[in-house]
Amino acid sequence: MDGLAPRIGEIIGDSQREERLDVLEACIAEAELPKEDYWWYLDLRRYGTVPHAGFGLGFERLV
Repeated sequence: MDGLAPRIGEIIGDSQREERLDVLEACIAEAELPKEDYWWYLDLRRYGTVPHAGFGLGFERLV
């Protein structure tokens, strides 16, 4: 989700990360990306993770 202001642009952005390994692998295959380039990211999910999200809000978005 992004918060946009007229004539300014994005002022806040947030997202929820995908934590399911099988879904990530399917998305990589669907996008025809080389799976070996993402081994480190997949390992983060393979060896345990929790649902998580984040957001960005900062002065540089308002300038």
